[in-house]
Amino acid sequence: MPDLASAEVYPSRPVHMIVEFPAGLAPDVLARLISESLSHQFGQNFVVENKPGAGGNVGAEYVIRAAPDGYTLLVMVSANAVHIGKLSALGVTSMKRMEALPDVPAISESLPGYEGSGWAGVGGPIGTPAEIIGALNKNINAIIADPAMKARFVALGAEPETMTPSQFGALIANAADKWAKVISFASIKLD
Repeated sequence: MPDLASAEVYPSRPVHMIVEFPAGLAPDVLARLISESLSHQFGQNFVVENKPGAGGNVGAEYVIRAAPDGYTLLVMVSANAVHIGKLSALGVTSMKRMEALPDVPAISESLPGYEGSGWAGVGGPIGTPAEIIGALNKNINAIIADPAMKARFVALGAEPETMTPSQFGALIANAADKWAKVISFASIKLD
């Protein structure tokens, strides 16, 4: 069981932010933007560590097995971001047009209800003290609400949105439910 007294001085040592993908991809870049800001806000290093492999399971398993003390966090993503370079975008899969691509229609404009957008967020092992989760949530929300930081995220094709921990949990649960139905309907099987 974590020492709750340490939550008052959190963080008192470096925090490791685990990214399930190799360095240089969008999840890594987003993690580095967040970790740099968190380091300044908390006055303690937030270190990004890339642990790719097995479709993200290597990094996720590492965090799951970590002590639930707030010092090992997972930068979670639903899918890899795609950088639109010399390709012509036909549509975006978010419910509305993206700020970074205002002239590209959302597919939902032609197919009402369609939504297949990705998401990213920060999580930790089950049992992480609520005080630590609250402090991280407050600071991460402040980072993504900052206009200069928001512009950096938008330039990467991300549309940051502040959430409470329960809202983020609901987002994950809804996405898992939606994609489980798609997998079942399409009879998708692992080989």
